[in-house]
Amino acid sequence: MNFDTDLENIEKVNIFIQGLDPENIVGNWSLSELIIHIWSWDLEMTRLLEAQIAGTVKSLDFGETMKDTDLTGYFQFEYQKEGMKLEEWNDMMISKYRDRSVMDLKAELNRSRQSLVSAFRKHIEYFRDRPEVIEKTISIWKHDLHHLKKYGFRTEDVLR
Repeated sequence: MNFDTDLENIEKVNIFIQGLDPENIVGNWSLSELIIHIWSWDLEMTRLLEAQIAGTVKSLDFGETMKDTDLTGYFQFEYQKEGMKLEEWNDMMISKYRDRSVMDLKAELNRSRQSLVSAFRKHIEYFRDRPEVIEKTISIWKHDLHHLKKYGFRTEDVLR
């Protein structure tokens, strides 16, 4: 399978977000909050990809917590380690970084996107004989698109 389009879309979403003006964003989250959410998940996804390459390939489903689960040998997202609900962790991350400037957050997102794309390239090479492993993670850009659609942005505008 060829995942080049997915990698290009990850980069296109970043370019689109880098061009957004905070004054033109109307939604539940400010532009800063949107960037923090996407950036924090870039960091988590990069950790997951690196762990899978290192051999920790078992992972919990998104939204699942530590409660009543034997996590021996499983990769855990930060919210799972903390025994938090996903929404609680998102709110915590937004609160933690909310006071940073949009320009600074865009720079962080740009760095995290570069790291994520690099990790995906390694992940694709490592799991080239197991495309189902790659398919579970590489669609992260669709998560970003989901949030951008909530702000009224169309897929074709984001992925130009």
